[in-house]
Amino acid sequence: MEIILAKNIGFCPGVKRAVKIAQKAIKKHGPPIFLFGPLVHNEEVAKAFKKQGALEASSVKKVPLGARLIVSAHGIGPILRKEILEKKIKITDTTCPWVKRTHNFVENISLKGYEIILLGEKRHREVKGIEEWGSKIWVASSLKEVKSTFKKIKKKKVAFISQTTQRKKLFDEAAELLRNKFPKIIIFDTICRMTLLRQKEIEGLAKKSDVMVVVGSKNSANSKRLYEISKKINKKTHFVSGLGDLKKEWFKKTEKIGISSGASAPPEFVRKIKRKIQTI
Repeated sequence: MEIILAKNIGFCPGVKRAVKIAQKAIKKHGPPIFLFGPLVHNEEVAKAFKKQGALEASSVKKVPLGARLIVSAHGIGPILRKEILEKKIKITDTTCPWVKRTHNFVENISLKGYEIILLGEKRHREVKGIEEWGSKIWVASSLKEVKSTFKKIKKKKVAFISQTTQRKKLFDEAAELLRNKFPKIIIFDTICRMTLLRQKEIEGLAKKSDVMVVVGSKNSANSKRLYEISKKINKKTHFVSGLGDLKKEWFKKTEKIGISSGASAPPEFVRKIKRKIQTI
């Protein structure tokens, strides 16, 4: 039985950067120190920070006056940032540079009077942060929802962007629809380049593997995209967030197994999954 690990597994550069900044902040200032929700969407990372004394806070109200708050790699908007600072809370910002790039674009294009269509998951923390940087943003998670924005848009100035972890194929299809409807639309591809690389990589791996295993958390947007892409190509694709998720029957009469992972899955944990499969 051959097990092939994708070339790009484990933390992406943005997650590596966020983890490093957060660890330095904890060492210098805490504990106690607070995380505004999970730093990244991964249970293993959350457990590690909890051991170091970092406490998760679901809202600013739950952070004590004057405490230190670590903003996650998903970023926040100006309204929330103002609320944090008004409470004299000190901020350690780990926002991914690629997400910050999206914030800057949205802020600038909104000032020029553009309405924005954002391809993304409405309740995702990254999307909520992006929304605050614009004056008029329509969030759509599918081609059907993109089409539904046509009647809502009142201005001739329209721009189209994406959550950084969306599928490139879906973005391109939506962009084509929008070009036909709004010929002068500004399309700014804000999908992270590492996300694109992993999506292309898993397509090739899924084609040549008998069984695929995607390692990541169920609340991780980029991990879900990888699973969806692989599943369309290889029906024997399984999503794994822990060692206990692995099932012996998946690998019966299997010669080649492919393993990929989301950008927030620790590389050592992905290798644990590989070793566990080898013992099944």
